[in-house]
Amino acid sequence: MVSKGNLGDENAQYTFGVLQYGATPALTFLRSYDGLSAYWNRYAWDANVDQWYHIAVTFSTPTEEVKYFIDGVNVFTATDSRESFLNTGDGDFFVGKANVLGTDYFFDGKVDEVRVWNVTRNPSQIA
Repeated sequence: MVSKGNLGDENAQYTFGVLQYGATPALTFLRSYDGLSAYWNRYAWDANVDQWYHIAVTFSTPTEEVKYFIDGVNVFTATDSRESFLNTGDGDFFVGKANVLGTDYFFDGKVDEVRVWNVTRNPSQIA
């Protein structure tokens, strides 16, 4: 899980990770255009315990597409025509933690490598 800013304050930008919604865990990308409200895209995914995965998300402002990749394979694509930009707040960057409306969420696992790009990577660059 990675996040930039705390959702619910003016510095929130995004959170990406595996979040639990009811009984089903899901890859989730929350993004904010104003720091206070959020749009999210979810892909139900129940990962195997003790198995490493390469997980990636891309968000393209021109196409308004969110894509999720697991081990280099595009498993989810959504077009999101709502506000198509990210908030430019200067919130802190977190690995393994997200704060949503005052509640901290922590990733229960291991993270080997994190990269954040300011351009949309294509599938061959992600694989």
